[in-house]
Amino acid sequence: MADNEPGPVLHGLVEPSRVLVADSAVDKWDAIRQLVDLCVDAGGVAHEQRESALNAVYDRERRASTGLGHGCAIPHGVWDAAPREIGTLGFFPNGVDFQSTDGSPTHFVLMLLYPMTERDAHVQNLANAARLLSSAEGERDTPPLEESEQVYDWLARQECERRL
Repeated sequence: MADNEPGPVLHGLVEPSRVLVADSAVDKWDAIRQLVDLCVDAGGVAHEQRESALNAVYDRERRASTGLGHGCAIPHGVWDAAPREIGTLGFFPNGVDFQSTDGSPTHFVLMLLYPMTERDAHVQNLANAARLLSSAEGERDTPPLEESEQVYDWLARQECERRL
């Protein structure tokens, strides 16, 4: 891959079909639901497994908020039905209250589902995602992000530039 070519968003965890641009979410629970539903619609989660996937993320979020501050959240859950770690990315231009420690509205939400067998890789993915999303949120020259493809392409370029 050439130095200026976008890399796989978050090391292949998110595919272009699993990116959502949503005008709003009532709260963090609604944002998570929207992202799990997108994962179902895009084929990452079988329809009959939607509730168990949703509950895996809800269970983790109930223990402690995954709002990182700086406009980012990474709700995630152990879900052994996943063949590997999978993710969906939401961009909420109007922000969502994820009860972040800094109190700022969350714009980028990365939802991850992973089997326990990939726990070590998941921890590394969380760290990389947190660095990428928080630095992307702080970009002063962020172009208008109105379509899923724009969000995916822009974030892929950010990842490539940061070499995460």
